[in-house]
Amino acid sequence: MPVGLTAENRPDAASGSAGPAAGNGPRELVSGLDALDLTCKAPAPAALLAGLAVDKAAAGRDRRRPVLLDVGGEPLRVRESGMGAWWPFRLEHRYGMLGVGGAANRPAWRVSLSAEALHVQGAERVVSFWRDVIGTLTGAPVLLLVSRLDVHADFAGLGIGDGDRGSFVCRSRRQSVEFAGEAMETLYFGKGGGVVVRVYDKLAELRASGKGGYLMDAYRSAGLRAGEPVQRVEGQVRRDALREMGITTADDALSRAGEVYAYVVGNWLRLVDRSTATRAERAAVDPRWRAVQAASIAAGLDAAQRSAAVHGLPDMETIAANVNGWMTAAGARLGLDDPAAVLGELGRLTAEYRQMMDRDFGGEVRTRRLDFRCSAPGVVPSRDAMAG
Repeated sequence: MPVGLTAENRPDAASGSAGPAAGNGPRELVSGLDALDLTCKAPAPAALLAGLAVDKAAAGRDRRRPVLLDVGGEPLRVRESGMGAWWPFRLEHRYGMLGVGGAANRPAWRVSLSAEALHVQGAERVVSFWRDVIGTLTGAPVLLLVSRLDVHADFAGLGIGDGDRGSFVCRSRRQSVEFAGEAMETLYFGKGGGVVVRVYDKLAELRASGKGGYLMDAYRSAGLRAGEPVQRVEGQVRRDALREMGITTADDALSRAGEVYAYVVGNWLRLVDRSTATRAERAAVDPRWRAVQAASIAAGLDAAQRSAAVHGLPDMETIAANVNGWMTAAGARLGLDDPAAVLGELGRLTAEYRQMMDRDFGGEVRTRRLDFRCSAPGVVPSRDAMAG
């Protein structure tokens, strides 16, 4: 399969000169996983970290000369930069990227799987490859945990445009749109949250990136005709939302990806026919969206169910972890190592801040509870209740 776009498989070869889209409604071209990010808590051996430091320095001195680490006969390229703040070492392979670190409070391993590898090689094979790589480097059993899962379906003739924005029913109030000239290019739902959905012009993205020849081949194999646009419906689901669905490991993600897709396009977001009911929440699903919901990735599957956590609010364990981090930073600044003393000082400082900025703590709490549709204090509403 070609890595990039050639004269034969570039998007404009499919969508340029043959006139408007043909056909009788949306047709699925491909669906599946487009991104899968994993972590592993097995400690990275000290000798490995020391060797990677030497290799990283060598890669930085001469970027034209690849520095390779052989892992079970597979060469991984050691790069001159890291993979985020917590993983100072980054190794690259055609199946994705591997971050390695030694921070005490973070997983030592972070894996970001290649979209092309997921499509062409299959998710199971790619996950198995990275599990073997980490197992070889650690000499220990490997449990891969999922931190992000992207599911998608690509359609010819879907025909969702700017005029449909008011007909979406979504769990999130965050919605935005991007245009290319006067044409809608991308609709966003839930930006910055645990679930984010994009409905966008996939061919425009491929043209801009110059990549994705493997997708164009797949589109043509599925019957894409010249002149037809391709729209992708893509759900990005992050760790907290996945945990609420009971999805923790890589194996969970692989076996339940279809359920996640069904949740995203069924429970979390849907396009409705506003003429069928006074309230959008009660309106019938638009026929185009029924095609989205019927994508083969979710064939015959029920939607994943999320636990009764408050949608959009972090759980108390997450809040406690973040507060503890700020407390240790404040303790270091204040020269205090007693948590009670630090909390007392923070209480005084935050009270002074609220007075100076004229902030109403109780009012802001009440507003936040309304924003996230919290019920009585200490009570967490069910997902069905929040859907209204």
